[in-house]
Amino acid sequence: MLAAMLVTLPYLVYTYSLTGKAFYWGDSGGMSLYWMSSPFDHEYGDWKVPNLTNNQYPILFKSAEAVNLLKKNHSKEIKDIQKHNEFEQDVLFKQKALENIKKKPFKFLKNYYYNFSRMLFNFPYSYSYQDGAIVENIIIGSLILWASVAGIILSWLNWRRIISPVKFLLLITGVYLALSGALSSYPRQLDVIVPVLLFWMAFLFSNINTISLKFRLQKIWKMLI
Repeated sequence: MLAAMLVTLPYLVYTYSLTGKAFYWGDSGGMSLYWMSSPFDHEYGDWKVPNLTNNQYPILFKSAEAVNLLKKNHSKEIKDIQKHNEFEQDVLFKQKALENIKKKPFKFLKNYYYNFSRMLFNFPYSYSYQDGAIVENIIIGSLILWASVAGIILSWLNWRRIISPVKFLLLITGVYLALSGALSSYPRQLDVIVPVLLFWMAFLFSNINTISLKFRLQKIWKMLI
């Protein structure tokens, strides 16, 4: 982590000289949060291009109806925001996103849920056709999901037996996933931590003789009451 920080420090010093903000990695965060906070039906928190043509992933989809809906919902706000420079746009997108979240917090939570679905299954996307690749994504994503659920249960029941480096790695991974879900999320956000998940699974199974697989129902019951 220290090595990574040292490598990126020159860039962060440069962005600080431009913006006066520490740890300013880029100016796209505001737009990502804006789309993530979309309060409109049939919009699932995935990112759209500023010209609202809806021609990005998963496939080219130039439906006039979809474009009209995007422009009806977002054209005025985005045009007003794009009159400013990039740094100011980032600030204005964040402000509008926070307004959306305050107005419709439950829609934000739904989009948060959809973001995790996209990380796991690459689905759903707003105003987009689905293709056959979703079947493969569901199979792979389900394996990762249920293996992680089993790992969480085993780790929770045997938390004291797990070594500190693994606990620290799980903590960092959990924070990363929780924060990634708050912006427009895609499978690539999950892909980068698959090695961590594999290491976690390997640790649990390599210690199968020392980690208890029994559900300590009595202990759980006492915790609940």
